Amino acid sequence: METLAENNRKHHVNFIARLKNDIKTQFKVMRCLKNSGQIPLVSKVLLGLAVAYLLSPIDLIPDFIPIIGELDDVLIVVPLIWLAYLFIPKEIMKKCKTQINKETKR
Repeated sequence: METLAENNRKHHVNFIARLKNDIKTQFKVMRCLKNSGQIPLVSKVLLGLAVAYLLSPIDLIPDFIPIIGELDDVLIVVPLIWLAYLFIPKEIMKKCKTQINKETKR
């Protein structure tokens, strides 16, 4: 019989493995979208702003303040990425996701 600690550890390992796989898949989808050449300009601008904010040394709340310092990055970058995805036509997104799924099944 498994102990509670062993069960929790297995759950966390599975969660981390799924998360790692999801992140890899999202990067592949983004690369496919970039290579398709059909991303609207507004999406490119929003994604560019998200990357620029992450790389910028200027923050609304300095990162050295625990938790809150990183929280402002999340509160700004995540909505920018979400908005960028909203402007990408669903057909293009579906096409890229289908292509990635076919590649991963090989």
